[in-house]
Amino acid sequence: MDGLLTPRESAKFVAENSRDVFIDGGGVQRVAELLLAKAAGPELRVGGWKTLHELNPRAADEAAVNWVFVIDTLNFSFWSERDEHKCLVGYRGKTYSGYWSLCAAVNRALDEGIPITSASYYATVTQDQVRHIFRSDTDVPMPLIEERHRILNETGKILLEKFEGSFLNCVQKSDKSAQKLLHLVVESFPSYRDVTQFEVSCFCLGISEFLLIFSFTSRTHPLSQWPHPQHIQVPRPGIASQTQLQPMLQL
Repeated sequence: MDGLLTPRESAKFVAENSRDVFIDGGGVQRVAELLLAKAAGPELRVGGWKTLHELNPRAADEAAVNWVFVIDTLNFSFWSERDEHKCLVGYRGKTYSGYWSLCAAVNRALDEGIPITSASYYATVTQDQVRHIFRSDTDVPMPLIEERHRILNETGKILLEKFEGSFLNCVQKSDKSAQKLLHLVVESFPSYRDVTQFEVSCFCLGISEFLLIFSFTSRTHPLSQWPHPQHIQVPRPGIASQTQLQPMLQL
């Protein structure tokens, strides 16, 4: 990872050098002000994340940590070409699409006795088993099943080899530092390396790893008494420059 621009540096470089798109500074400011107002409300607090959606874990324990890790590891590519023709997963009387279809499929598997959040299971899970776990209730399958299967196998083996089979051990090695956890995740798990090239520079998008850090600290905060995400310093693209926004966005 040496020589790569950080997510913040990457965003700055692309914003200054892109030819086909541009960033609307006024829009960025409006979004920043909206987020700042939300930061004081219940939505972005620990209790809010747990009650925001019925599929989120309710407990702050090791099982929740491993649930968050699996979900965020597979949190990609849910787009459908037509809104009426997409993957849907039914769970406990409700139907879910997009990201929530992934959460519903994982929870459904756990209810069926399939230990999909256990590294010892998904390190060797077969592609047919993955297809069954993430089966759709429509004729549109969950996208990129082959890639999800490959990443599950790869990630599970790394957890077993380096972290005794639990993402909690990875978290504990970071000493409650979000930055340390981010770098540990990027160094250890290839699927979290959001790296590409633009012009002559290689840069890190930082999307998947930041989502993992934010998800973990939001949903499992009491487990380790980490600071709320609005106070942790994680390198990522900045969205405002005003001094009053720095505590939340850490520019």
